[in-house]
Amino acid sequence: MWIIISLLAVIFQTTRNMLSKKLKNQLGSEAVNLSRFLPALPIMIIFYSISKNFGNVVINSKYFFIYIFFLAIAQALASYLSIILYKYKNFAVAVAFTKTETLFTAILAAYLLSEKLNPIAWVGIIISMVGLFLASLAKNKKINNSFKKTFLNKNIFLGLFSGLIFSIGAISAKGAMNLLTADHVILKAIFSLTIALIIQTIILIPISLFKNKQDLVNIFQKPILPIVIGFCSALGTVCWFFAFALIHTAYVKTVGQIEFILSIFVSLFIFKEKILKNEYIGMLLILLGCLLLIIF
Repeated sequence: MWIIISLLAVIFQTTRNMLSKKLKNQLGSEAVNLSRFLPALPIMIIFYSISKNFGNVVINSKYFFIYIFFLAIAQALASYLSIILYKYKNFAVAVAFTKTETLFTAILAAYLLSEKLNPIAWVGIIISMVGLFLASLAKNKKINNSFKKTFLNKNIFLGLFSGLIFSIGAISAKGAMNLLTADHVILKAIFSLTIALIIQTIILIPISLFKNKQDLVNIFQKPILPIVIGFCSALGTVCWFFAFALIHTAYVKTVGQIEFILSIFVSLFIFKEKILKNEYIGMLLILLGCLLLIIF
């Protein structure tokens, strides 16, 4: 069951990211980010109302709300960074950058949760970092100039930072659900995500109003695309949370790497983007490093 749920999460997340990139051509980054959360909130409230008929959720510790707050902030910020990344890199490379979440999650778990990493795992981390660098190389025939432009570019910093924040969100989600008791694990996922979405909406609406009020108006005037994005975002996140609650996070993340393959097809056949040789090599190294980290 967890494999099927993880695959559904990948499909929903890839669809959401693809539509977000399209919406980026119409709205600012803040409004596109809000469209991932605002339409998802009423959807999750409906899911939560229905789920109450199948059991109750009990909060066992006040620290649940601390975890949820960090989850909400991390999801919103990492999502915003990934949307900005679309401007600097094509769809497939941007998705590959966010996969550094796996690396940071392992590192944070090693230091915060005392989960030791074996030598092969550290090799995987190094390989992925090399891959990230290669995928970030500027389109320049002179390799020295390309290195210089890479380090002066926002690509690599946005990629690393978004991966770090996504990892904080993943750890926070797991921590929050561990502090809940429910009749079924999916109830934990629905309850946690609903609370997180309330916090995210309260924070993101004022930011969008301050940044560009017209963008917020446009979301309500042309709501179809934002609603579909919010729907995919809600279902995708529930599937991730549900899978995390069923089995070890590492196994779920292994299946999640399939998003990398789907993103290449989307980039080539939907957005008609050209992927350079160094980007292909870099993305494959990121994927290889993540798989080494997870499997071993």
